[in-house]
Amino acid sequence: MATHESTLFPVYVWELPVRIWHWVMAGCLLVLGITGYLIGSPPPTLAGEASDHYLFGYIRFAHFAAAYLFAVMFVLRLIWAVVGNRFARELFAVPRDMFRGAWWKGLFSQMRYYLFLQREAEPWQGHNPLAAAGMFFMYVLGAVFMTFVPEALRLVAHASSQWFPGVAGLLLPMGQVVFGVLIIGFLIFEPRRLFGIWIRIRSYWKSWPFSY
Repeated sequence: MATHESTLFPVYVWELPVRIWHWVMAGCLLVLGITGYLIGSPPPTLAGEASDHYLFGYIRFAHFAAAYLFAVMFVLRLIWAVVGNRFARELFAVPRDMFRGAWWKGLFSQMRYYLFLQREAEPWQGHNPLAAAGMFFMYVLGAVFMTFVPEALRLVAHASSQWFPGVAGLLLPMGQVVFGVLIIGFLIFEPRRLFGIWIRIRSYWKSWPFSY
């Protein structure tokens, strides 16, 4: 769990492997989003033989390569949670911390700060409880979902297609819908993405004549 301190002082929080993981995952999500959109809404067919340009093949290759890199980085992040410092483990400690009253107190305090109900945010080393919850429920559970659910849907659709031919057409699009909801939730609740815009909005409303 991120620790709460009343005095501000420098702390080495995010180690180099965590920083590399962060930006590689951001790149994977970007590639997956763009190529996933192109796979779902293919570009117009190019003139000539498909083997001459192989456009869609490159799109699918980039998509699956990013997906495999996403899965590999997730496993490496699990390993680093064991060998890294205590801040490397807080991402996976949310289920344990949810049984602590201090964690919930920090969570609601941070929510009050974001909703303009509290003037100052409490200082935290690492992620505050709200950010840690967003990382766990959006990234950890989302990564597990994106890794295993498509394969499970594919296996179920393949196994049931002999008796129910229309099942595959229903199950596979369901995964795309859920993925879309997860990505939207990730962009909203994951700190330091749209959160940067929120900080600028808060700064504007705290300026004259809206100061409080």
